[in-house]
Amino acid sequence: MQKSIQIARVLVLSLAVFFCSGFIHTASASTILSPKVVTKNPLSKAAIQINKVSYTSSIEKMVTSKVFLTSVKVAEVKEKKVAAQPVSVPQISPQSEPSGAGLSADVLFTMINEHRAKIGLPAYIKNDELCSIAASRGPELYGEIFVTYSMHAGLYKRNLPYWITENMIHQKTEALAMQWWLNSPVHRAAIEGNYTYSCGTCVGYSCEQLFTSFQSKYPQATTTTPALSTPTPQAI
Repeated sequence: MQKSIQIARVLVLSLAVFFCSGFIHTASASTILSPKVVTKNPLSKAAIQINKVSYTSSIEKMVTSKVFLTSVKVAEVKEKKVAAQPVSVPQISPQSEPSGAGLSADVLFTMINEHRAKIGLPAYIKNDELCSIAASRGPELYGEIFVTYSMHAGLYKRNLPYWITENMIHQKTEALAMQWWLNSPVHRAAIEGNYTYSCGTCVGYSCEQLFTSFQSKYPQATTTTPALSTPTPQAI
């Protein structure tokens, strides 16, 4: 910055000397051509020197101000560029259900049976084995819904020997969860299915409901022994 100002000053002084020299030559020519005018308005060397200094000082101030304003504008542009740079914020996926009161699996079970009663279907029955599986699924629900996006993966890994259906949900209230299930044809089919048993669990606001009749995936093969034919006696 200081170097730029010094260069500007040298240029200004050179220009001032050039203009003043031209002015002196013009005054000399005027003296020769029209001496009367010169006599009425004499320009002494002292007056020319004062005008020269004043003119140089004015030009120098203008250049200094221009350099200063230019440096301020450059600084502002740099600040804007720095401010415009996006700041990357790492996205951290939640690994567990946030703390809170959460939903009730018993309330959901009651709402399911109330819906079945309205459409003339028998109530589901709770089963200890089924409720144990549901309870073990609880800690896996939130991760499957929001982290791995692989819903029902934990149930498939258990490779149960009987057919079973699972409804999953993450909602603010039991009523919203039930409404969402009923608005989904697949989940509604499980609620209104011909299963015998049902049980569910909730961890926070993530819930699941299991439905089954414990029908084996691998039915035992029934073999039938063909009847032996009795030979007909022939007459001899």
